[in-house]
Amino acid sequence: STVYELAVDRVVNVTGAEFSFTFRSFGLGFSYNRDELVASAKLGMPLDTMRATACREGLAQYLDAVCATGDSTFGLKGLLNLANTEVYTTPAGAATGKNWIGTNKKTPDEIIADLNAMKRQIIVNSKEVESPKRLILPTELHEYIGNTRLGSVNDTTILKFWRENNPEVEIVRWERCAGAGVSSSNRIVMYDPNI
Repeated sequence: STVYELAVDRVVNVTGAEFSFTFRSFGLGFSYNRDELVASAKLGMPLDTMRATACREGLAQYLDAVCATGDSTFGLKGLLNLANTEVYTTPAGAATGKNWIGTNKKTPDEIIADLNAMKRQIIVNSKEVESPKRLILPTELHEYIGNTRLGSVNDTTILKFWRENNPEVEIVRWERCAGAGVSSSNRIVMYDPNI
């Protein structure tokens, strides 16, 4: 039989910090009285269903807002205003602009370079611990890169090209990213939703 001896000359350790977060429950309600039910029945309108649907839509809109920017009443932060997150500042392009759309807009190659740099910054700065799996764009930017070709002789759009080269990253749009950045600039979010 063989005996293996393991010599340990290095020790690893793990450190961390404790954070707390208060969970809040949210809800909306609706009501109706007998007279309203009778009137709605005569009109053939399902009042209970209509109010339940309105309540569900109202709650969905509220939760969307809380996910975006939180609720200061409860001290909650949202995805778009979290502190201590990795920030990437887009450099000026050849036309001296930092914007993807509008005047002095970036070229398709510069937009792809911005997306690649955002992803690379997360991977490099986290020493390969983090790797983004989702890219959230303001609706207008998503539509722009989804409909703008890489060049006049190329049918591939910016979005299609980047998606094909980064298949592990889900690309979605969210209108709440518009104007959510510094000085009401657009905000783009890239992260791993599973962490």
